[in-house]
Amino acid sequence: MKKKTERKKISFRRAGCLMLVVLFLALAIGLFRMVSGRHALPSSFVLLLELSGELKENGGVDASLPFGDDDGSSSLQELLFALDRAEHDERISHIVLDITGFQAPPAALTQLRRAIMHARKSGREVTAFLGGGAEDKDLWLASACDTVIVEKGGVLQLDGLKVELLYFADAMEKVGVAFQAAQWKEWKSGVEPFVRNAPSRESLEQMGVMLDEIFRVYVDDVASARGIARDTYVTQLDEEPLWSPSDALERGLVDGIAGRWEFFEGDPDRVVVDVRSYSREFYHGRSGSGPSIAVVNLTGQIVRDGFPLGPDMEGSMSEALLQEALQQALEDEDVRGILLRIDSPGGDALAAVGMLEQLEAAAREKPMVASISSVAASGGYMAALAADSVFAEPLSVTGSVGVYALKPHIGKLSDMAGVSRSVVQRGRHADDYSIFKPLDSEAMGRFMAASGWIYEDFTGAVARARGMSAEEVELAAGGRVWTGTSAVDMGLVDRTGGFFDALLSLQRMAGMDTIARPPMKIYPAPKSLLDLLFSGNINGAAGQLLRSVPGYGIAERVHFIGEVPRLSEPYLGGLHSRAVMPWRIRVR
Repeated sequence: MKKKTERKKISFRRAGCLMLVVLFLALAIGLFRMVSGRHALPSSFVLLLELSGELKENGGVDASLPFGDDDGSSSLQELLFALDRAEHDERISHIVLDITGFQAPPAALTQLRRAIMHARKSGREVTAFLGGGAEDKDLWLASACDTVIVEKGGVLQLDGLKVELLYFADAMEKVGVAFQAAQWKEWKSGVEPFVRNAPSRESLEQMGVMLDEIFRVYVDDVASARGIARDTYVTQLDEEPLWSPSDALERGLVDGIAGRWEFFEGDPDRVVVDVRSYSREFYHGRSGSGPSIAVVNLTGQIVRDGFPLGPDMEGSMSEALLQEALQQALEDEDVRGILLRIDSPGGDALAAVGMLEQLEAAAREKPMVASISSVAASGGYMAALAADSVFAEPLSVTGSVGVYALKPHIGKLSDMAGVSRSVVQRGRHADDYSIFKPLDSEAMGRFMAASGWIYEDFTGAVARARGMSAEEVELAAGGRVWTGTSAVDMGLVDRTGGFFDALLSLQRMAGMDTIARPPMKIYPAPKSLLDLLFSGNINGAAGQLLRSVPGYGIAERVHFIGEVPRLSEPYLGGLHSRAVMPWRIRVR
């Protein structure tokens, strides 16, 4: 027995020593990479923007591990800051976009297009290289450049835009699972995949309106940039969805054809600096000193404190995380104002209410302007109500002022599995909301009423913050979704504009000099692997480690198959209201 105890002590000591060695190596390599990554850039270079994979709003988790390879992906904010700085950087002789397998929502694409065109106006030449398999969204972005080169041997799939939704009611019934829904109101279509097998009239109508607006902007942008009549381009999309590089060149959609090696390696004298290396020179999340602006990012799903985040939900925002960010911004005497940058479809209704209270308290201490990026819907839009002024991109998805709740019941599944249930209760309603049976009419009425209370609070908050009557709010609410342009017309947003428009407005509001960009402090600060480990965030650390493993992107795409059911998992067996966007749009 004594020998076994000694062996255990030795094994523990070995494990402890191994952990110390690993941490020491990680720190040493991390410091080396940090120092080596900030060397002086050459006096003349080509700035390379490698655009692949899904574009995220900001780097909530530091992309670089203290070991392993950086995946090279940049966030939307990092790209916007880099292009903004490049306008006045005389060292940059040329800007090149390598667009291959790039995924981004419409409003993010239009933000990048605008930044590229600003760089061109300042005298920077911009070229886009379209990798094999380019699609509508790739050409949409590339058309903002001076020159568009398509990869030799590739195919352009230009077939227009679509929205595709999946419905699970019949599929779930086959396995003995069903849902009852409380929907406030008819336009709040997030419940439909669980209780229907096809979209409602309201859902089809708002998806159609949204898609029409996005398609109009897409066609106008490409046709104008490429010098093609609008009707001609629409006809081309309808007549031939697959284009060879030579056909695209002949029709004026691109300017040239080149192999990848020929384009990127053909000039040995050209000095290329990737955007990540360029950004390290100025973008550290805490730039400069003196009077500054705090950029508080509210991105991803809104979740309750203690919500069990998996590796792929690390970008979610909780009340505690937002409170920490706001507290840091408020305690920093150099911070003159708060730019609330929102890219969130919403989430848990109670968490969204708590965040609104935190933001309203912060806005009473320092001026606040909200900038809506790709989406600020439902609980995400609720957060914007705290700001003194709200900006949105013309194609931002916003509104969705409404609430829904789902009550699952698995009685048939338990019968199929041979599960028997015996209940002993005290209180007439103790078993009303059991997961093993549906709600009766009386319980369903209370379920609907409880969700209605949250809806009334939500619409009341909109009326107070936006100075609207109850009737005006109801015309914009009910779960309806709007583009940024339409949201201005409905009174939900003050004006259309991007990040730097909102920043300039905040500078004026805070009485700051508006001649130059102010120092910006980004919250929540990007976290490295070591930050996550030392804070006890094992899921976050695991997610970061997984993302460094070759092939993780493939696994991530496969995992998407389970995305819609996963959104309901934390709520099985309980009554939780959701203030969340019912769907999202990605341009293929």
